[in-house]
Amino acid sequence: MLGNFNQSQSSGKTSNSISKVFVKNIPFSWDERKLREKFRQAGHIEYAEIKMKDGKSRGCGLIRFSSPQQAQKAVELFNGSRFDSRTLDVKLDTY
Repeated sequence: MLGNFNQSQSSGKTSNSISKVFVKNIPFSWDERKLREKFRQAGHIEYAEIKMKDGKSRGCGLIRFSSPQQAQKAVELFNGSRFDSRTLDVKLDTY
């Protein structure tokens, strides 16, 4: 298992090749539709998911954009933004 971890870490991914973002502190009132609606300002969304547990939002999720440039734009536009009294933490997803 550790060998696989090291392989993925050495895959050569740089911020210029990452097209996914990880979002923390998503308002609990949001669903995937709302997440897509907000983040489409950054570009074309191929996939969006809010992590759930027992049918309830865990307040975090993943978004995959069509290009690394769009993912970077999402970080620039939304990291630190406040929605429903929550401050979004948006980072490039390196995993």
